[in-house]
Amino acid sequence: QIEIVFHDFLPFDDIKAIWRKVDVGFMLVEDDQLSTALLEPLMMKKELIASDIYSFRALMETHPSLELELVENIPQIISNRMEDFIDRNTTSEVVLENRRKVIEKEFNFEKNIQKMMDYYQLLLKE
Repeated sequence: QIEIVFHDFLPFDDIKAIWRKVDVGFMLVEDDQLSTALLEPLMMKKELIASDIYSFRALMETHPSLELELVENIPQIISNRMEDFIDRNTTSEVVLENRRKVIEKEFNFEKNIQKMMDYYQLLLKE
């Protein structure tokens, strides 16, 4: 069952509540700059079907331990990937936990703000 709901804004706690109930996240796009719509299911240890686009491939090259199986935006290929999850061919708990750890470490603004500030300070000195 798929239900599409449009909202102008959802509070963070509502987003977390939704992700707790979701089995599989979808990030089927032609282009993206690595938005939270991709990172949220990884952080919440959820399965993910994501398009094979440049920014997602770059993420995989930087963090191959995420073990994401990106899909072409072709209906039959997407359908086959959906069947994997319906048939319970799912990602191991170890990989899901590793994904959570990578996202928490590498994409946490509060924890990474100092690294970012150090980087920009270095650029200013050059």
